[in-house]
Amino acid sequence: QVNGCSGSGHTTSSQSLHQHTSFISMETLDTSGSVTALHCRNRWLVLQRLREERGLDALFVALGPDARFERAGELLFNWLLNGLSGRELLGSSLESAYEDCVVCIQSHSSKIFCKRAVLEDLVCKTAMWESCEVITATAEQEVDEDDYENCKTLAFIEMMSNVTSLGVALRRSSDGEGEGSEEGGGGGGPSNRQGAGPGDVKLALEAWPLVQAHAYDEFGLGFLTMNRSVTNLEDILQTQVYPAWDCLSMLQARAFVPKLVKAWDEAMLFRDRLFRLGQDDDAAAAAPLVDFFEYGRLAMSDEDVFEMRGTTSSFDAESFPLNPAPRILVGPGQTTYIQRAVRADSLGAAVSVGPSSLPAVHMIWEAIEPNSGLAVCRTYLLGARTLFEEAPIGRQLREAEGSEASPPPAAAGAPVTNILGLEGEQQLRLQQAILRAYCMAASCCQYLLESTAASAAFAKDEASRNHCLTDMACAFISERGRVPGHVQVTCTELDAMGLSSDRNSPVGLFFVRVVVSEIRCPGVDETLGSVAYGDSVFSATNSSPSESISVVSKGLFFTEGHIPAFSFWTTLSEQTRSEEVKSGLDSCLGVGFDPGPSVALGHRSAVRVYLEKKGPPPDPLNLGKCLDREVESALAWEVQPQLQGQCEMSCWTSGTAWTFQSGKVVFHSPRTGYLIFEVLRGGVLSTTSSKQMVWQPLQASSSSVLSGCVALSPMTAGTYQSSSSAATLAREGEGQGGSYRRPAGDEGWVYNEKLPSAALSSEFLLTAALAGSNCGQLVDTKLTDPGSSPVPCKCIWLSGLPGCRTYDVAASLVLALDAQMVDLAAVLGLGVGASDGIADMRFMASVLAGVVQPIVAQGTRTIVVCDVLCNPYEVLSDLAVQGPFAALCQVIHVVSVLDPIVCYPWGRTRHPLLLSRCHRAWVSAVVLQHPTTPSTSSHSTSDAEARALQRERQALSNLLRKQVEAARGSREAVFSRDTTGLVSGPLAAPPSSAVARLIALPEAPGHFEWLASKVRLRCAFVPVHSFVDIGLLQDSISSCLDLATADPVVAGALRGLFCVEAKVPGLRQEELEGLSPEELLSHLRGEGVQDPLYKLVMTGAGQVASPEKWPEPLASRCGVLFWWCIPSSEANAAAGEPASARRTAAEQAVEESKLRAPPKRKRWAVKDIPEDALADAREHMLTAELPEGYFFDGNKYVHVDGYEQKDHPSLGSYLELLVSKHNADVQAWNAAVDEASLLLAQPPASLRR
Repeated sequence: QVNGCSGSGHTTSSQSLHQHTSFISMETLDTSGSVTALHCRNRWLVLQRLREERGLDALFVALGPDARFERAGELLFNWLLNGLSGRELLGSSLESAYEDCVVCIQSHSSKIFCKRAVLEDLVCKTAMWESCEVITATAEQEVDEDDYENCKTLAFIEMMSNVTSLGVALRRSSDGEGEGSEEGGGGGGPSNRQGAGPGDVKLALEAWPLVQAHAYDEFGLGFLTMNRSVTNLEDILQTQVYPAWDCLSMLQARAFVPKLVKAWDEAMLFRDRLFRLGQDDDAAAAAPLVDFFEYGRLAMSDEDVFEMRGTTSSFDAESFPLNPAPRILVGPGQTTYIQRAVRADSLGAAVSVGPSSLPAVHMIWEAIEPNSGLAVCRTYLLGARTLFEEAPIGRQLREAEGSEASPPPAAAGAPVTNILGLEGEQQLRLQQAILRAYCMAASCCQYLLESTAASAAFAKDEASRNHCLTDMACAFISERGRVPGHVQVTCTELDAMGLSSDRNSPVGLFFVRVVVSEIRCPGVDETLGSVAYGDSVFSATNSSPSESISVVSKGLFFTEGHIPAFSFWTTLSEQTRSEEVKSGLDSCLGVGFDPGPSVALGHRSAVRVYLEKKGPPPDPLNLGKCLDREVESALAWEVQPQLQGQCEMSCWTSGTAWTFQSGKVVFHSPRTGYLIFEVLRGGVLSTTSSKQMVWQPLQASSSSVLSGCVALSPMTAGTYQSSSSAATLAREGEGQGGSYRRPAGDEGWVYNEKLPSAALSSEFLLTAALAGSNCGQLVDTKLTDPGSSPVPCKCIWLSGLPGCRTYDVAASLVLALDAQMVDLAAVLGLGVGASDGIADMRFMASVLAGVVQPIVAQGTRTIVVCDVLCNPYEVLSDLAVQGPFAALCQVIHVVSVLDPIVCYPWGRTRHPLLLSRCHRAWVSAVVLQHPTTPSTSSHSTSDAEARALQRERQALSNLLRKQVEAARGSREAVFSRDTTGLVSGPLAAPPSSAVARLIALPEAPGHFEWLASKVRLRCAFVPVHSFVDIGLLQDSISSCLDLATADPVVAGALRGLFCVEAKVPGLRQEELEGLSPEELLSHLRGEGVQDPLYKLVMTGAGQVASPEKWPEPLASRCGVLFWWCIPSSEANAAAGEPASARRTAAEQAVEESKLRAPPKRKRWAVKDIPEDALADAREHMLTAELPEGYFFDGNKYVHVDGYEQKDHPSLGSYLELLVSKHNADVQAWNAAVDEASLLLAQPPASLRR
C-alpha cells in the first residue's frame, strides 16, 4: 500500500499563519485530549523522521510473548497508538488485547498485524497514516492456534521482505552503551536497563520467538539478522522522542491543572487552620505542596526516569536539584533563596537563615505538578494593614465579559475613609514596599507571557533566554515607575517528564519567574528580601530557514482553575481592631444588652413585659438602624500602592455583611476579620454573577480615593441611591448579565490576567501542531484563502475513485445547484490515443480554463467538475492557483464519492488513495455509496453464498464509514447519497482556510521525500467495435484482477490493477446456440432489443453496481477501461514501455472475450441419427397408424402372413422425413452462421446508430 497525498513543500510567512487563525475552532483541533487519528499521525511522522535520519529501511515493534515481553517495545507501542505521554507512559503496562500486535513502519508503507478484537480500533487510529495496512487472521484461523501463528508468521515475513536495515527498541544491560549501532554499540553513557548489551542486539532480537520463525526450514529464508543490520533505538526514544511535547501530551498536561489547583487550595486551607490555632509556623503550610509532589512521583521517580534514559549509572540527588520546587519561603532571609535549586531529599525542610531585625511581612509560595512539570509561584502577605490603609487606586474596577479573574466595576474618584488605627508605621511601610514590588513583578510576568516582542526569547538557549527576558522586564518596569530592588527573570524549559531541559525543541513548556530582590524601604537599613511571581506557558516555535522568520505562539493553561495571585493572612497582633468592630456590632444589634426588669404574662409565659424602657442598645460605631443581618456578600478592592499606569491586581473575598441605614457596612470573613466601611451614595452599580446582588462602591471619611465595593441586594443598594428606586435597581439587576463570576471556593484572591480565549488557544495549538509535525518549519501550501479575490465562477470539485459512481452524484448536484457539469476526463481526452492519466497540473489547468471560459461567458456562476484522477491536495494546492484557471473559477469545495467495494479491493486492505480522498479541510464532504447486492444470476452461486457475500460487503461498508470518520475526526460531513443534506450542509458553509488545511496535512513533502506520493492512477482504454462474450469477459477480467495481486514476476503488467469498467455490446455464447436462425440474426442486428449494451464494473472484491451516467471515454464510446494504481516512479517515467505493456495486457484480455459465431451443424443420414432422437422417434411411432395387414400384440408388430418385427413398419419412412427436416434446419442455421460471421466482423447496429 502506498501514500495518497503529494505536493511540494515551501515556506509561508507568519502573517498568513495568524491571519486566518480565527476560523479554527477548538473542536477542529481535537482538544478533548483523547487519542485521535490526527494525534497518531503526528507521532507516526516523528518515527518516520527518526527512521530517515538513522538511514533505516524499517522500524519494527513486536509485543507480548512473540518478543519475550520486551518492555521497550511496549512503551513505543503505547506512545504511538495508545496516546500515552510523560511519566504515565514510562510506568504504563500493555493491555492484553494488544499482545499479539506486530508493527512495521517503512518509507513506502506501514503494516500492522493484530487480533480481530482490536482491528477496528487500530484501523481508526491509523486512518491518517498513508500506506497503512492492518492485517488480521480470519475467525476460523484465530480458533486454530497453529493456523493463527502461521498467519502471523507469514505477515511478519512479508513485512521483512526487501528490508536490509532494521530499527528496534531493546533494553540495554548495565555495561551497555547509549545509542546502538549495527552491532549494538555506539555512543552514550552507561545504562541500567536489562536486555541486550554491546554486540548483542542481533542475538537479543534472534531470541524472539517470532523472529526465530523467520529461520524455519519450510520458509528457507535463514536467520533474520544474517543479511540485515539492526540498530537499537531505545536511547534516542528515551532521550529525544518520549520527552518531547506534542499536541496530545499538552492536552493531557492540561488535565493535571485542576489537581495542582486543588493541592494549592489545600495548602491555603492548612495555613488557615494554623492561623486559627494561633500557630506561627508558616513553613509548615508547605506540607500539602510537598506531599502532592512527592506522592505524584512515587510511581515513576526521577531516578527511574534517568535510569531508563541511561544517562547515569547511579542517581545522585545533588546532581539533579529541583528548580522550580514545592516550597514556602517566609521573611526577608528565606525569600532570597527563591532562585536557588532544592535537592529532592530536602523538600519541606526549613531554610536556615541568619537573624533579622525586620518582621516577616510576606512569603513566597511555589508548587510544581509532578507529572507534567507545570509550575506556579506567588507572593502572599503577612499582615493585612496595607490592604485597608489609604491606597491611591484612582480608577474604576473594570468589567469582565465572562472572565473569572476580572474585578467588579465601581465608580472612580470616590472618597474613602479608613477607620483603622495607624499603629505600626514601620510595618506599614514594609508592606507597601513589598506590595509595590510584587505588583510590578506580577504585571511584568504577565507582560512577558503575552507580549509578542518577548516571544523571540523563547526560541533561544537558556542563558540567552534569561538575559533577554530580564532586559525586557527592566525596560517594562522603568516605563511604569522605579522599583527599589533588583529584577531578575528565569525561564526554565521542562520536558514532558517534568524535568529541566534545554533541548530548544519546536514545542516546549517554560516556567517564567520574575523575581524582585534586594527590596529596600526608606528609613530601613536592611533589605526586605525578595518577591516572585511565576507561571507556566507552552510555547511553539516555527522557523523558516529561507526567510529567517520565527513565529512563536504561547498558550496559557491556567484557565479552568485559578491559582490565587494574591492573598494575605492577618497577624495575631492585628486581631484587636477586629474584636473592637465585632464588639461594636454586637452592641448595636443588642447582643448581650439587658433591657431591664420584666414580668411574664401568666397565660403566655414566653411573652415578657418590661417594667421600664431603657432605650436602644448602645451604638459605639454609630451604625444606626440595621437593614440586613448576616447576608451572604463579597468584598472586592484593588491592591497597588502608588504605581504609574493602571492597576492590574485586585482581590476579593466572600463573607457575611450587615448593612445599616446610616450607609455603613460591617463585613466579616475568616481572613479579614470584622471590617467597617461606608458606602458611596449615588455610586455606579453593577451586577454580580448572581442577579440577586449588585456591587456597591465603598467610601470612608478621611480619604478621597476609591478602595473597593461590596455585594449587596438590589433593594438594600437602592436605599443608598439618590435617583434610583429599589424597584428600578431590582429590574436593572435582573436584566443585566453577570459581569463577574466568583472563582471556585469561598475565598478567591484573583490576579486580573488576560486569560486566553478559545481563539488564542486554537492559534497556539495550531502552531504547536505545525511545529511538532514539521520539525519547526512552516509549510506553504500555496493556498489563497477563499474570498481573497473575486472570481466570476465558483467550482464544486467532485472527486473519487474509479468505479464509485461519482458522475451519478454529480448529476444530482448539478440539478440541485443549477450548475453545469464539466467532465475532466473529456477535457483531457482520456482514452484518446496514448492518454492514460495526468502528466502536468499546469497543462491541465490551461486546458480546463479553455473549457470553462465559454461556460462563464454564458453567465454560469457554478460549475461541477467531475474527476477521479486528481488528489484533492493537488487540486487545491496546485491546479486551483494556476493563473488561467484561477482567474476564471474558484474551487470552494471538494466532495469525494467512495464505494466500499472499490476502497477495499483486496479484502480489508484499504486502497492506497483512500486517505487522500477524505482529508478534512481539503475535502468538505464525503459521500459513501451503499454496498451493492451481489448478482445471483450465476447458477454456481447459491442463495446462502449470496447472503454471506452481502454480509461481508456490509461489513466493508461499516469499516469504511468508521475509517473515514476517524480520518476526518468527526461524523459530520459524511453522507449517503443525501443531496439535500449535502447542499444545505457542507456546501453552504464557508470554504476551509489555509490554516485548517495545514492542520490536516502539516508536513512538507519537499522536505521529506518519503512523504511524497508513491502511487498514481493510470488507465488503459480498449475500444470495442464488435460483440463480446459476456461470460468470457467476466472470467477474463476476474482472472486479471486475481493475477494483479500475485508476485510481481507472475503479475507482470497487470500488477496494481484494481478496477475495470466496461460498456460493451455483449451476448452470452451459450444463449446464442439455443436461438433460431431468425432470432440469432435479430440479436446480432440489434432488432427488438431495448438495451443492447452490457455494463460491468468489477474490482478485486467483486462486482460493483454500474453507474447510470458514465464518464468519458465510456460516455460516448463502447469499450473496456482498466485502472491501475502504480508507483509514481513508473508513472513519471519518460519511457512508454510500462504503459505499452499495460495496454497490451488489457487488449489481450478483451481480445480473448470477443464473441465468436456459433459453430455450424452437421447434416444427418439415417445412420447418423443420435440415439436419443431415435428413441424419441420410436416413442412417437407407438401412436402412429399401422399399415394394412399389421397389428400390435403389445410386444411386437405382427403381419398377417406371420412374420414379426420390433419397430413400427413405418419407422423408416419417418426417419427419412426427420433427417430431411433436420438437414433443412441445418442448412438454414449454417446460412445464418455465415451471415452472423459477417455481422460479428462489423460494428454492431446499435453502435452504427
